[in-house]
Amino acid sequence: MTNINDKREFGLSWDDFEGLKLYESASEMGVAVAAKLKYVFERLFKNMGVDSNDFAFMCFHGDFPNAFFINKQSGDGLSKNIIAVSDSLIKVLDHEEELAAVLAHECGHFIWQNYNQGSNTIVQERWADVNSVDLMINGGYNPLYILEMQKKVIRDFYYKSINLGVHGTGFARAEDVKAYLTKKALEQGDFRRIRKFKNKEWINFQQQIENIYKAKGYNTYLERVLLKKFKTKDVTKINRVEFLKVILHEIKSGGISKLNNVRINDLCEKLFTMNFRNKSSEETILLQEIFNHARNVCTSAQVCKILRHSYLGLFGPFAEQYKNIENFLASVYDDKALLQWAKKIKDLLWTAAYADALIEKYPVFTADGKDNIGKPLRYDILKNHKNIEISNIMEYLVNGYNIRLGYNPDDYYIKDGIVTLYGDEAHRQREKDEEEVKKEKDKTILEKNTQAINNIIDYYNYLSDYM
Repeated sequence: MTNINDKREFGLSWDDFEGLKLYESASEMGVAVAAKLKYVFERLFKNMGVDSNDFAFMCFHGDFPNAFFINKQSGDGLSKNIIAVSDSLIKVLDHEEELAAVLAHECGHFIWQNYNQGSNTIVQERWADVNSVDLMINGGYNPLYILEMQKKVIRDFYYKSINLGVHGTGFARAEDVKAYLTKKALEQGDFRRIRKFKNKEWINFQQQIENIYKAKGYNTYLERVLLKKFKTKDVTKINRVEFLKVILHEIKSGGISKLNNVRINDLCEKLFTMNFRNKSSEETILLQEIFNHARNVCTSAQVCKILRHSYLGLFGPFAEQYKNIENFLASVYDDKALLQWAKKIKDLLWTAAYADALIEKYPVFTADGKDNIGKPLRYDILKNHKNIEISNIMEYLVNGYNIRLGYNPDDYYIKDGIVTLYGDEAHRQREKDEEEVKKEKDKTILEKNTQAINNIIDYYNYLSDYM
C-alpha cells in the first residue's frame, strides 16, 4: 500500500497544516476559494503597491465562521503570508462585500505588523477593524458591510459587552467602526445603502462551495488513507482487522509518528469509535504490535492515547512496569524498599507514560480510604519523599493522588500523624473541631469585650469619685 504523500505548503509544518484543517491549495475547494479571495484582495489593495503573489489564499474546514492571517515574517519559515477563511464563513455571508470586510480586517494585521513587532493585542485588533474601513473604500466596496459582517461573525456578542479576549468586546468593536464611518461620511458624504438581497454572482459562488463540500467534504490524512484503501472513511463500516493492518503500516512507514500530534488524535478517535473493548485474539496481537512500534516513533503521551483508546491489556514490559509501580506504592512505609522499586521503575523507563495510562487502576491507590485508618497517611509519606530524584517518579505519582483520582486530604482526619477517621466521619469530626475552635474564639472575644466594658465602667466610676 502506498502512503498518501505529506505536503508542507508554503512552509507550514504537517502539524500546523492539518491542525488548522486546511484544504490543499490544489484541491477543488482550495482553488475556488483562493480565486475569490485573491480577486477581493487585489481590489482592496488597488494602487497600493502590495503584490497578491506574496500571499497564499486558503480555505480551512471549521464549524464556525472564522478567518486568520499568518505573517511570513513570524519566524515559522513561511514562504508566503497566509490568509485563510473557513468554509463555514462563506456559508453565513450574504454578499461579497461582507467577505471583503473579513479580508480587510485580516489585511489590517498585515499592515500593522509591517510597522510593529510583537504578538497580537487588543490594540492591534481594534486598529484592524478601523483600518478595514479605508481598505473597503479603496477597493470600491461599501464599508457599511463591515457592520453586517460583524453581526454574522461575532453573532451573539455583537450587542453585548462580553470580553472576547484579545478581540475586546463585540459592542466596542462595532462602536469603533461606527464612529470612524461617521467621520468618513462627514468627509466624503454618506455611503449608499446596503442591498437587502444577494446578487447572482455571490449565490453562484456559495453554491459552488457547497457543491464541492457535499461531493468531497474535508478529509483528514487518515481519512484519505482509508478512502484510498476501503473507499469509505466511516470506520464502523471497515473490517477491524484490515483497519489495524493499515494503521500498523502507517506507523511503520512514518505516516503516523511523533511528528504529527493531529494524526495521533485522529487515530485515537477512530480506535474509540470502533470500540476495541471486546476484541479477538488477532485484533489483540495487532494492537500490541501497533503499541510496540508506536513506542519507537511516538511520544509517551501519544502512546498512552493509543493504549487507552484501544483498551489494550497489560503485556510484556508494560505489565512488568505496572507491577513495579504496584510494589513501589506498597512499600511506602519502607524507605529502602521504596528506593529499590524506584530504581527498577527507572530501568524500564516510560514511568510517566505507564502512570498516566494506568494510575486510575492501581489497587494501592484505589484501596486508600478506610484502609489508612491506624496508619500515617500514605499521601503525606509519598509527598515527603519527593527528594528521591529518580525519573521524577515521586512527584508524578503524588500528583496522581491529587489530579487523576481527585484525592482530597479533607477526607482524612489525622491525629498525631495517624489517620483515625475517613469520609463522612472525618468531615463530621472536622466540623466539630471547627465548632469548638469557633466557640473558644467567641469566648475569647467575649472576655476581651467584657474586660473592655469593665475598664470603661471603672474609668467613669473613677471620674465620678473626683467630680
